[in-house]
Amino acid sequence: MPILLAVTVVLSGCVTTGDQRRAEGAAAGAAAGALVGVLLGDDKKSAMIGAVVGAILGGVAGDLVAKRQKGYATREAAIKTETEIVKRQTEEIHAQNQKLAQDIRDYEQQIQNLNTDYAGLQAQKQIVAKRHQEALSLLTRVQKELAETKRQSQKKYQQNKVSASDVSEWKTKVANLEKEKQILQKNVDTLFSMSQSL
Repeated sequence: MPILLAVTVVLSGCVTTGDQRRAEGAAAGAAAGALVGVLLGDDKKSAMIGAVVGAILGGVAGDLVAKRQKGYATREAAIKTETEIVKRQTEEIHAQNQKLAQDIRDYEQQIQNLNTDYAGLQAQKQIVAKRHQEALSLLTRVQKELAETKRQSQKKYQQNKVSASDVSEWKTKVANLEKEKQILQKNVDTLFSMSQSL
């Protein structure tokens, strides 16, 4: 936690008030990166590396979302930026799905080991239920993101022409995110069933 706070403070001091969205993205990326670093490396060095890398990626993602919020001048700009946003979302959700799948396997093993330990099973139920809520929240975010990127791509802009290859790439990225959403939905359903069975 001290590492995360230090990185967040340093990064927030490097931006101006006009770059608030970038700072928010960097802070969120630092938090996620630090968490992944701890999960993978289980030490402070891994957390620091993860936080720095996450902050850089989060800052870039923050810039992309800031462009969306500011509004696109042309449909070409909308499609290109939305393609990059969806690509980053897909990468994030893919990583989250992998972690969820591993967590589900771990929970199944822990439940088997607890067998008839009622108190232990109830404690495990709380852990699984909390993870279910986190996954459900992530699913809601993905659904909103898909709806927003489709809305942005269908808007009318001053210059509405865009190359067929750019549109095709955007559609491919959206389809990839849709696939990850379906996997995420299965993980959500599995966690829910697991928590109900305990």
